[in-house]
Parts: sequence; structure tokens; C-alpha cells
Amino acid sequence: MMKSKRLRDAIDGCSMLFPTIVGVLAFFAFPLGYSLYLSFTNANLLERANEPARFISVQNYLNAFQSDVFQEALGNTAWFAFFVLVFSILPALLLAVLINEKIWGQSFFRSIYFVPVVASVVGVSLVWKFLLNKDFGWINLAIEWFGGITGLENFGLVLISWLGNAKYALTAVTIVFVWKTIGYNMVIFMSGLQAINKQLY
Repeated sequence: MMKSKRLRDAIDGCSMLFPTIVGVLAFFAFPLGYSLYLSFTNANLLERANEPARFISVQNYLNAFQSDVFQEALGNTAWFAFFVLVFSILPALLLAVLINEKIWGQSFFRSIYFVPVVASVVGVSLVWKFLLNKDFGWINLAIEWFGGITGLENFGLVLISWLGNAKYALTAVTIVFVWKTIGYNMVIFMSGLQAINKQLY
């Protein structure tokens, strides 16, 4: 009787896990494995899709590391990762410490800072596309206003093409990503702070 109950429990558990396992295999494990296999061949899915792939060892990786485009992309990724790590962790910790204190409107501020996390990616993209617009974006208007006072126009800080200029596009993407993730990190830090035994203080 006990064995049959354990068997039924095992079957129930496997039946609940089955859809997730199939999804992971179909949409993550198989594409990842197939992409890894293709990286060791001369396959070209755009120009030679019907031709059989030929094994060329690590030649693709050697070509990539010798490519100026790949090195630039690697540098941009490192730049993005570093600044996102710094500016989404340290301010989040500071906000978590401040909001963890018994202050007026604690729940309100906690919700406000977490709104970007649950906001739609499409909505966030549209809002920031408007804010970063070169001609009528609020960020450029603010810079232009301050530039009229302090002479920042001499440094090229008026009417920046945030999304159309490679010099500023990565900075704009980093700012948006930090803005969207800082609330999540804040909640994680708050959970840790609230789990600390009060006697330790």
C-alpha cells in the first residue's frame, strides 16, 4: 500500500514537471546545443542554408577574436556590464537601507521604486524613446536649459542624439536598464535587511 502511494506521488510529481522539462529542452537546451554544434562548422544559414555543414574545428572562434567588430562588441558588453553592476547595486543598497527605516510613506516609496520592474518593456521603451528624443525629449530640454545658464553648449551637451549617435547610445541603454532593475535589487536587499535579527543592532 505504501509503495503504491509513493508510486502515485512520483507519477503526479513527474506529470507536473513534464511541461516545464519539455519547455526547457525545446526552447533552451536544444537551441543552445545546436548553436554550439554550428559554431564548429562552416554553416551559413543565410547564404548556404541547403548545403551540408562541414566541421572546421575552432576556426570560427579564431576569426571572431581577430575581428575588430567582435572586439568592439566585447568592449561594449564589458562597459555595459560594469556600469550596470555598479549603478544598479550600490544605489539599490542605499535605497533599501533608507526605506527599511521607519519613515513616513515607507510603503509608497517602496512601491514607486518597484514600479519600473513590473512595467511593460514595450511601455518603458516608448516612454524612454520620448524622453531621449533629440528634438523634443525632456532630457535634452533640461540639458539645453542648464546649458543656457552655465554655458554647457560649449561642450556639445545641447540636443544630444541619444539613440542616433554611437557615442551616446550605449550610455542611454545603460541608464534605462539601470532604472528598470534598481527596484528589483532594492527589494532583494530589503529582504536581507529585514531578516537580520534585531538584537544584533
